[in-house]
Amino acid sequence: MWKKIRDLVFALLLVLILPKIGSWTANMLSPMFSQIDQDGVYVWVTIHHLVQLFAALMVMMIIKPRLRYWGFNFENWKVTWGYLKSFLIYLVILVTAGHILLFFFSAPPQFPYPLTTENVLGNLLFKLLLSGTSEEPLFRGLVMTILMGSWSRQTKLFGIELSWAGILATVFFVLAHVGLEFFPFNITHVDPIQLVQAAAFGIFYAIVFERTRSLVGCILAHNAINVVFTTAGFVWVWLAG
Repeated sequence: MWKKIRDLVFALLLVLILPKIGSWTANMLSPMFSQIDQDGVYVWVTIHHLVQLFAALMVMMIIKPRLRYWGFNFENWKVTWGYLKSFLIYLVILVTAGHILLFFFSAPPQFPYPLTTENVLGNLLFKLLLSGTSEEPLFRGLVMTILMGSWSRQTKLFGIELSWAGILATVFFVLAHVGLEFFPFNITHVDPIQLVQAAAFGIFYAIVFERTRSLVGCILAHNAINVVFTTAGFVWVWLAG
């Protein structure tokens, strides 16, 4: 029981601290690039995710200096590719059908910045190259691997077998999408739809990582999901005129 509590607390601290390190660094450095990214669309979040990734890698190397152990490998690629093909097909169908319905029954999404070519490309490039590339090594590679040492017992979630490590990593992943301030404590941002999406996709990432022991599928799926959803939003606004 002690090992379970220790691993859970350690994983939770990593989830709380490493993104904060990324935020502090981005707050310090992003003003230097204000002429490049005048609307604050992609520079801050790029710095945040790069620092978060490097911080996660440093923790990995301190604990066990073998990146393969943490999921940086191409093991079980055929299994990974099978998951990716099926998932991406369903994703495109779901997003396309959903946005067609929303186009007729809802107002287009509001973006907090002008949709210039630079802003659109900067946003999409960040999500294609860095969103999952930074978040998956933290939540699946680092956190889930740590938890699998003591929370490996399997359970069924919606009829799907998954370890408690995968479920807990998904819970942490969902909480990471809630805006929190700790001094003083304050909840600054909650988007119920985003939390539901984070839970559903987080479970998928956990399943892929657990069954392949590779981050490749998780990273590719995560980046693709963000690009597809964001592109659909841009297209919706464009079609709505």
